[in-house]
Amino acid sequence: MPSKAIESLDEWLARAEEVLLEQHEQALSPSSSGAWEGVKHEWTVSLGSFELGLGALLDRLSCRPGRWILIAEDARRSYRFWQALAFEDGSLVVEAASGIGCPDSERLSPQAEDLLVELGWDAPDPPSSPNWRRIEATTSPDISGVAAQAVRTLHEVFELADKDRVLLELFASPRRGRTPASECLPDDDASLEEAAPRRGFQPTTEEWADYYRQLFPSHANPRNSFEVWKYATTATATAEGFWAARQQALSEWESEFGDDRQGWPCSHPPAILCHEGIARAACLGCTWIAGGEDEGELQTAARRHSSDHGDALSSRS
Repeated sequence: MPSKAIESLDEWLARAEEVLLEQHEQALSPSSSGAWEGVKHEWTVSLGSFELGLGALLDRLSCRPGRWILIAEDARRSYRFWQALAFEDGSLVVEAASGIGCPDSERLSPQAEDLLVELGWDAPDPPSSPNWRRIEATTSPDISGVAAQAVRTLHEVFELADKDRVLLELFASPRRGRTPASECLPDDDASLEEAAPRRGFQPTTEEWADYYRQLFPSHANPRNSFEVWKYATTATATAEGFWAARQQALSEWESEFGDDRQGWPCSHPPAILCHEGIARAACLGCTWIAGGEDEGELQTAARRHSSDHGDALSSRS
């Protein structure tokens, strides 16, 4: 008779296959994905079953059309998670939670971070890359290596046992465009370089363009294909996120002081903006934004910017 572990494995892989078949049309036709946005499929398995089936599932996701997202988190601690983005051409991006932006009790210890380095993870680079990351920029990803790294991370870094429950989420993304593999151009191929120059993402008329240029000053001169991809995806999302936070803070300010700037108590109201656990000093009167080591430094920077324009008012968060 089959063991309980194998039975559990078969059940969750069958469930995953149902999700893949159900979302097949969306994965093939992003233009028709409007009705699918936000649809996620969730179920729980033991870590032991997850370990047995992860390689097979990643292989299915990488071979199927569409762009797929798989998230596995500790059922008891949502801040301990591993996630994968499988692109339509087979390339993979996987991440492990860092705890950046979480309370101190939820952050990883220095020993855990050292272990992540030993396991081959690339260190976080906030705000654009707040998690530990691995990039398989190829149409033939190392599925077995990715799966083994994920399991060791869950076991050794996040300290889950085989019987611990893991919450799984699987869904398709309607986005299309550049992938890690498509950005890997041979350095010695002039024709490819001419056809697809590595110039990164250049914001122009977007309302958050000034934020992008300040947060990512090196975007115009990416050093490699991965940076091209990063500036066009995660960096863009970060700039948009901080701009949305700024607009929300501006709306709250105007509800208190009105939308006529002549009547404001100061022309450059200071603010502290937060996006995905990262804070930045900003201004509600212009598009200035800056970083800092801690909240006190951010508040000082925001007030200094305001005072440089003849204002004197406490920062708002």
